[in-house]
Amino acid sequence: MKLFLFFLFFFITILSATVRLEKNFDYPKYAYSRNSQFEDRIKNLQYSCETTVQCTIYHKETAARKNCVLKCISKKCYDKIYAFDPLEDGEIDQRYKSFKGCVATEN
Repeated sequence: MKLFLFFLFFFITILSATVRLEKNFDYPKYAYSRNSQFEDRIKNLQYSCETTVQCTIYHKETAARKNCVLKCISKKCYDKIYAFDPLEDGEIDQRYKSFKGCVATEN
């Protein structure tokens, strides 16, 4: 009986930890269709922002630097899409396409 309770406790602990790791994002979604002219523009903006003093203080592959670059590209779009839940190290950015769509609507 003790062994059964131990495994039951272990299973519930693992299951609840897995559920807590999943994030449900509720953010504004912007349509984005690939346009080579806009892709070049956003890459140039990204490069410019990556080389600013504010963003170069962070290590290259950190979420803090990615958040800094996104804010630099468009503070308004960053606030709409990322501010409530900034990127974390190791997170796969599923909001970037919507971010680019937001930036495209600004211009």
